[in-house]
Amino acid sequence: MSKKINGHCYDDIDKVLDEVKSATKPTLIIANTIIGKGAMELEGTHHTHGAPLGDKIIAESKAKEGFNPEESFQIPEDVLLRFRCALEEGELAEKEWIHRQKEAPLIEQNIALERLLNPDFSSIKFPDFSNDKQMATRDSNGQILNAIAQAIPSFIGGSADLAPSNKTNLKEMETSPKGETYTLGLENTPWQGLPMRWLCTEQRCRLMPRSLSFLII
Repeated sequence: MSKKINGHCYDDIDKVLDEVKSATKPTLIIANTIIGKGAMELEGTHHTHGAPLGDKIIAESKAKEGFNPEESFQIPEDVLLRFRCALEEGELAEKEWIHRQKEAPLIEQNIALERLLNPDFSSIKFPDFSNDKQMATRDSNGQILNAIAQAIPSFIGGSADLAPSNKTNLKEMETSPKGETYTLGLENTPWQGLPMRWLCTEQRCRLMPRSLSFLII
């Protein structure tokens, strides 16, 4: 099931999030947005992504939205108050989470959870390319991805049907339900067979996604 909304409308966002809370099946929320929304004549262009807007565009954009164009990095008091309240709620949620963690019934769960929350990056055995004169970056990247995947259980990612080409396949990783490689995707689409590696307990998971040939930590 999917729902399309205006990604710039806060009311639409709140409404759809409330609706999917009671959904009995997974819901894909498609929030349509415009790149550089509000950036005057640069709105909708790649210029808002790859280069500074410039003082003129920033000032005009602020004025258009009712902000003082002369002020920079100013946080309204009501916004600051809401963020501080969110911090207090987060601290309470963290304490509840730690309490639940201590009550996990199985030692295996606690061990798995500890590895998720506190990954040991020193355990990664990165490949040595010092003797390789020439190697495509996708090949070296594939070896690095596999080295990380072997050591870090929360490392996930995928590249749909392009994995054999961009070398993002995770080797020696069995497929679910016996292993840690999950084949996910949309049936009869280019994304069918999206491989993702993760490790979950019955509690929440902390995951470290990767995307194509880029690492996102």
